[in-house]
Amino acid sequence: VVYSPYWEHVKQAWVKRNHPNLLFLFYEDLLKDLPGNIRKISGFLGNSLNDDQVLRLSNHLQIDNFRNNVPLYPDVPITGLTRDKEQGLIRKGKVKGNSEFTEELEAEANKWVTENLALTDLRFPSK
Repeated sequence: VVYSPYWEHVKQAWVKRNHPNLLFLFYEDLLKDLPGNIRKISGFLGNSLNDDQVLRLSNHLQIDNFRNNVPLYPDVPITGLTRDKEQGLIRKGKVKGNSEFTEELEAEANKWVTENLALTDLRFPSK
């Protein structure tokens, strides 16, 4: 979610997660089973893909290939998300991207997550 307030967006979506017009996905699940999630997304959108289409799309979306894909709108900047000489929006493509955090920062982030999820049954997948 690019725009704030982050937690309010997430919690509002989580409450409606079973609504037929909302598909709630976790990045960790995409990494575990990209082809299965491609089928899930396709079905949600009312489409069906054959095995070859799923394989081609899965290959296209692999992180190393994804970085090399030509942007659809290269002249449209995403203010605040892309900066010259920075890593950019596409990072490592792995879970636990916070390995760059110091122990103190990771503890602070974990506290922030715990506090904001305290009154919900939402739990983010781990590894």
